[in-house]
Amino acid sequence: FKINQKKIGRNRLYLELLNKGIDQKTLENILRILYENNSETQLARECTRKKWETLKGIEGEKKKQRLIKYNKKNKK
Repeated sequence: FKINQKKIGRNRLYLELLNKGIDQKTLENILRILYENNSETQLARECTRKKWETLKGIEGEKKKQRLIKYNKKNKK
């Protein structure tokens, strides 16, 4: 599933699928089941860890700021 490959959160997946015309009630049921087995917190941690590794060689505070900016951008 897309949540495991791209590590996206419930709200983003909800909006993507809603825009594709999936019925709202059906969508809510599917997402509830999917995210019972895939913690959004764990997905966020995996995403953050992956991004942190790409920032090797960048100094402390600058690295933190880039990670914060990345997380804000991907929260939408």
